[in-house]
Amino acid sequence: ALSTEATTAIRELIEKEYGKDMLELPKLVNEEYKGKSFYIVDDIYYNKISETEVEVCGCYSGKTNITIPATISTYDGSIYNVTSIAAKAFRFNTNIESIAIGENVTTIGKEAFWECGNLKKMVMGKNVTAIGEWAFYYCKNISEVYISDLGAWCIIDFQSHPFDYAENNKELYLNGEKITHLVIPNDITEIKAKAFSRCSGIESVTIPGNVTAIGSAAFNICKNIKNLTLGEGVTSIEKYAFQGCSSITSITIPSSVTTIEDYAFYVCYRLKVIYNNSSLNITAGADDNGCIAKYAGVVITEDNEDVEIEDNYVFYTSENEHILVAYIGDAVSLILPETQKYVKDSFGPGAFPMMAVGEASGVMDFRNLCSVLKISFTGKA
Repeated sequence: ALSTEATTAIRELIEKEYGKDMLELPKLVNEEYKGKSFYIVDDIYYNKISETEVEVCGCYSGKTNITIPATISTYDGSIYNVTSIAAKAFRFNTNIESIAIGENVTTIGKEAFWECGNLKKMVMGKNVTAIGEWAFYYCKNISEVYISDLGAWCIIDFQSHPFDYAENNKELYLNGEKITHLVIPNDITEIKAKAFSRCSGIESVTIPGNVTAIGSAAFNICKNIKNLTLGEGVTSIEKYAFQGCSSITSITIPSSVTTIEDYAFYVCYRLKVIYNNSSLNITAGADDNGCIAKYAGVVITEDNEDVEIEDNYVFYTSENEHILVAYIGDAVSLILPETQKYVKDSFGPGAFPMMAVGEASGVMDFRNLCSVLKISFTGKA
């Protein structure tokens, strides 16, 4: 028999979602009315949506750790596949701390976990294909998401992402191992929007040539990505794809890339060196092509290959001159190397991203500038 508290909770849920007339059922559970059947298994509430399927529509409010099974068995011996989490199913439930989603669940409804403020850990079912809008609104404490199929994760339709509002470290785990060096599987042709958004544990990303499109905000605000490799075959990089990836210092754009949408690399302020093998007209300092070269000291093409990187200093050789155009390391104090010339404006905003640098213009007095930057100067101006 159900406890009084559990019965009350179910009555409140049904009244909220289906109206007071639903409460006139002779029996609260396992009775059909207006095409609805409700079941309770292990304090999780289910709604029958077909002859073989149910959706999760809530739980007893006191549960902290929830496991959604692949199937449930009812009082009469019927077995149903659990295929979805209904819209608003756990809305405002601040008791939930962890949830494991069964392998038959394919969709998570709109606002399903809205303001589940204490939810910290999620185990995602490998067959989830769509997550509705605002599903994780203000779930600020989610810090761990566990997956078992990286390829399946790449193609989820993310209208909402578990890390959208998370405030702490946001780690993605594959088969129990934290993902730090992400390699996209060879059978994936598209990385969907938001797939790895805000994953703070990722340090390097390799995207093979079989991937043709990188979706909007796919790696948005992955602040710790330092190395990004794009395979020959990638054609489009959608808006905000790498926005806020502020640790990337250099990138090679394959010849296959034809489109870089607005703000794809916005606020990648350490991105100082661009190797452009594509036909796109990428210019250092420009805002077009997704701001990819907005902070760049140099863009290297087939016609301009005289660039060297030595100890994180970027040099351009021209007419027997060794010109320093940027620094891409992490040091907060520097001794500039011996060189013949320092290029005008190369020490403007962003050239030394770890330091506060004022606007540089005109003929520069490098010793005065270095004094402001706390840089020891030994080179020739």
